Amino acid sequence: MDLPAQEIQIAREHSTYSWFSFEEALAKLHFESNKIAITELNNELLISL
Repeated sequence: MDLPAQEIQIAREHSTYSWFSFEEALAKLHFESNKIAITELNNELLISL
């Protein structure tokens, strides 16, 4: 999905951010509940395209 470039603003408790593909993000997650949540979100986004 391509979106227009915008300045990213992150909260003070964070120092960096990164963008990942679904597969990259899934590989970085440790907890099964997070893997399930991101998979369900990805499925919903794919349905809405």
